[in-house]
Amino acid sequence: DNVVRAGLTPKFKDVKTLTNMLKVGSDNTFVERRETEDKIIYKTKAIEFELSHLKLDSTLRFSNNSEISILLVLEGQIKIDWGSDKIMVGKGEFYLIPAILNNYTISAISSSTVYCVAVP
Repeated sequence: DNVVRAGLTPKFKDVKTLTNMLKVGSDNTFVERRETEDKIIYKTKAIEFELSHLKLDSTLRFSNNSEISILLVLEGQIKIDWGSDKIMVGKGEFYLIPAILNNYTISAISSSTVYCVAVP
């Protein structure tokens, strides 16, 4: 067994070895800010991560979607529509958009601050 554990399992835990193995630190991270008509995208060196601030005054349409994303509503309330289904997401709530959901719309029910974390 070459797995070092620190919890969440009844198996042997070796916290000291695990913490000795970890490298904790940060580099000077460059964040590129790209602004479009409907969102601000914050890009980093990490190709598997993208953060966006959605500008929701009305409705955004997404088509040919192929990425998984998580929407977090910090203020207001939004409605997500796909096919004949819909869901309301309010302040403090989040919703996972699966990559298989190709076409959907996000509508602002009230003035909303929404962030989206995606795997592009």
